[in-house]
Amino acid sequence: MTKDDAITSATTLAAKHEAPVEVWYHPLSNRFLPRPASKSPMNPDLWTKVLRVNVDGAQILAEDLPKDEVLPPDDFTVPMILTPSEAVTGFAAWLTSQKPLIKVGASQDASIMSKLAKEFIEGQRLDPPRAGWTKALQPYPVAPSK
Repeated sequence: MTKDDAITSATTLAAKHEAPVEVWYHPLSNRFLPRPASKSPMNPDLWTKVLRVNVDGAQILAEDLPKDEVLPPDDFTVPMILTPSEAVTGFAAWLTSQKPLIKVGASQDASIMSKLAKEFIEGQRLDPPRAGWTKALQPYPVAPSK
């Protein structure tokens, strides 16, 4: 999630839940995350607090917030946004739970995988693939034909 997207989401959530929401930054993944102000992200040492959005939409930079501030607990959660690798891993895990057996490979009909991918994407409320998305794929080895 970009910084602007996270701030927009935080502003909407703060107004909806009438509680402050903070935007955190994770430098290793270059992601921004909105969180209820009373809850730190998992592994807070890996995240940097960027700013807080108050109920009225006012933005306060992290360095201007009181030190050692304790906020009352919030009774809402912010939906987690899946990273691409989490979505691929989730899809693979989900496939293992499907019945009946799903056969995939060069000699199989590929339409079943397209249908399952579409079902997973919709079920997880992920954005559909963009036009031309295959151009962004990195080359990967193809198994030699026997």
